[in-house]
Amino acid sequence: MSAYAVDAVVVQREDGTRQATAFHVRFEPTTRAQLRRASTSISQRATRALRWARGGEDDGGFSEDEEEENDVRVELDGEGMVTCECVSDGDDGWCRFAGGDRPSPEELATWPLQPGRNDLVYESGSRKCKSRCYLWREGDFVLACDVDGTVTKSDVRGFLDSTLSMVPTHAHDGVCAFMAQVVAPPRARMLYLTNRPAGWAGKTRAFLAKLDQRGSKLPDGPVLCQPADVMAAFAGEVTHAPNPFKTKALLDVSRAGLRLACGFGNNGRDADAYARAGVPDLAIFVIDEASSITLPRAHRSAGRFDGYGDAALVERVRGLLSDVVDRLMEKTGDAVVI
Repeated sequence: MSAYAVDAVVVQREDGTRQATAFHVRFEPTTRAQLRRASTSISQRATRALRWARGGEDDGGFSEDEEEENDVRVELDGEGMVTCECVSDGDDGWCRFAGGDRPSPEELATWPLQPGRNDLVYESGSRKCKSRCYLWREGDFVLACDVDGTVTKSDVRGFLDSTLSMVPTHAHDGVCAFMAQVVAPPRARMLYLTNRPAGWAGKTRAFLAKLDQRGSKLPDGPVLCQPADVMAAFAGEVTHAPNPFKTKALLDVSRAGLRLACGFGNNGRDADAYARAGVPDLAIFVIDEASSITLPRAHRSAGRFDGYGDAALVERVRGLLSDVVDRLMEKTGDAVVI
């Protein structure tokens, strides 16, 4: 039985409150619970069929049996347990918080978070899992970047290389140096967004942390994965099926109080997700397997770039982020501090 958790972002708002993105945490149910769930499902379908045959009303499969729940404790950076109402559903294993899929603003206000990265440990019984929680400020601007096909050279091979290889190499040349340059303070926060399942969050974090290209490393940042099982997520990448996860996750980031300034992906689905979340067309970049980068939603004259090492691309993205900083400073009259 495994347990895993996806990174999250907590935003310190100007009015003193805190908002967060979704906290996806799962303690996979025991074999006994899985068998009970399957048995219950079969029984409910049989009951509905019998009631329908007798002319009765269908109750929609509602069961009056109380679901088994397991308390989950949350520890922050060795500071000890934090105030957090969290239970793991005994049937599907996903954790529920006081705020639904995230801690409530009142609970978050009591957490002794430090600016930037904070490490979390979730514990249920004898099982534990880890994730990161990033404390950012309202109005901070974000560069969002897909992983498979955008950091790696392709979706499937990149997925396999980055999760199975001890020394992953199937990455676009220059991606580490480029990202490190363009998000260096005071430009942007780095956010990694991927259709990989939540169960691969730990492996994905490890890959991004250890990827090294001639001494250059990727900037640190939260990794948002979709709350789905491995087979469903992998099938979606192979078949290129539409997936609303990225749009939903990006809108979640925006609603928390952050600014989506720029987005990098490797296909039209990524570009559409960025656009639906409010990223300007001139700030949506798509890279192909040959490392050629275009702006698919902008006018043709917007240009094409020869990989992440193209100096014109660095200048373009730095200019976009600088424009965001300038507009923000004009609005607030304050210096932007990252």
